[in-house]
Amino acid sequence: MAYSASQFSFGQSIAVTGAGVGFLGNVSRMGAKRTIRSRPVLSTTATNLPFGSGAVELSTTTGGTYQSLADFLATATNAQYLQQYFSGVAVRNVKTQLQYTTLNQPAITTVSTTMTQATPGSTTVTVASATGIQAGQLMEGYGLQANTVVVSISSTTVTISLATLYAIAGGTAVTFTNQMSSFGTGYYAPGQEADVLLEGSTTVFIANGTPQNNLPVYIRTVANAAIGGTVIGDFEAAADLATSSITIGTTFGSTAVTTSGATGLAPGQFVSSIYFPANTYIVSGATTSWVFSQPALATVASGGAMSAYNTGLLGTTIDPWIRLSTGQQDTNGVAEVTILNRHSA
Repeated sequence: MAYSASQFSFGQSIAVTGAGVGFLGNVSRMGAKRTIRSRPVLSTTATNLPFGSGAVELSTTTGGTYQSLADFLATATNAQYLQQYFSGVAVRNVKTQLQYTTLNQPAITTVSTTMTQATPGSTTVTVASATGIQAGQLMEGYGLQANTVVVSISSTTVTISLATLYAIAGGTAVTFTNQMSSFGTGYYAPGQEADVLLEGSTTVFIANGTPQNNLPVYIRTVANAAIGGTVIGDFEAAADLATSSITIGTTFGSTAVTTSGATGLAPGQFVSSIYFPANTYIVSGATTSWVFSQPALATVASGGAMSAYNTGLLGTTIDPWIRLSTGQQDTNGVAEVTILNRHSA
């Protein structure tokens, strides 16, 4: 019996280096290991656990619960426990007839106005009206590069992420549209059973930086309004340096630190210094008196070098727990990452 080609349809394969990587939280065919564990989302947590978002595991006598990185890191002092509690990425492992919560898909918000900018290569444009424009929105219009994003707004001046290509005449149409990070996506609600990938490859939204194969994935622990579209708990492809101009003084075995100033410092920041172990965070403090999460490795009266970052790192840059699987990020900002080693029970 002969069959025509039109009798069968198996769908279309999405290439991992193609223009569309796929939905957030899809478990990838890349990577040999796929370890997924199901636990309930903490019933008292503030918000949902979206597909593709990072999760921590909070141990209990009955087996533990999950919470999103966004909720966990909303308390700045929790940043010091990020490496200890990190579990994996919430995945769209929807295979049963469970009644999942509505996918929370709000209407796409689009703002239309006009703009002008006489100078090519500028990182600002002037709009007729800034009403409804927000940091992180995508921009489309003549003279703008593809994937241009709003960085900040001051009156009718909009700072943009990519320089203009051409001179933009007054009255040129421009639209501002929410990125995927602002869109609704599927999620596990508080109290629901959730599936989290403990090791293997999956798709996540990369909020900042340019993905490159085999480089580390960073997690935002402190907000930075200067980088539009980023929020605490994001996965990012680049470290966000807050300051490297502060110097410190401390005593061997002490977590108390005296700094030369406070500009750029905040609780929850990741600390890099030869005077402190890896995975050290700022726990609390202000002005020139701070408490770090780990004791000093040496005594330095003053002038010790340190850098503070608004992004944390799981593992080290040489041996990260999560790496970018490819250098591809699709038009929705989605990229594939691989959790190399299981660190959750």
